[in-house]
Amino acid sequence: MDLDFVGNIWVNRTMRIARSQYSCSNPTCSKIFTRNLSQARISKLLFCSISCSTSYYNAIRQSSMPLKECKRAGCNNYIHCANPKINYCGGKCSRLFRQGLTSYSPESVISLIQSFTLDNGRIPIRNELGHLNRLARRFFGTWNNAI
Repeated sequence: MDLDFVGNIWVNRTMRIARSQYSCSNPTCSKIFTRNLSQARISKLLFCSISCSTSYYNAIRQSSMPLKECKRAGCNNYIHCANPKINYCGGKCSRLFRQGLTSYSPESVISLIQSFTLDNGRIPIRNELGHLNRLARRFFGTWNNAI
């Protein structure tokens, strides 16, 4: 491409497209780049790349959101989130918090299995007490160990 620098503008000799130099609007980036004058007039903020634009606008969006602490005790992470239903910093904290909130104990799982056995005269299969399957696996490792 044949470019001439005329004054403050780069001009393509063959296509007569005027280009100008700009610095990136992201404060963490200081790259110098060139743009067509027609593209530069579209926006007041000009970025050297899409990722630079994304990081700039994400920082603005996060600064406007309230900062909340993760609900799980001992986590000490903070969350930028406008959704009031989100209370955890991630899936791991959410799972760990929910595991501590069960109202069942190993003894109550065993007593429910024993009451089924007394009522029906046989050992329950896993599908018959489906709501206890996950609890039995958590407390005893497998369904068969719980039986």
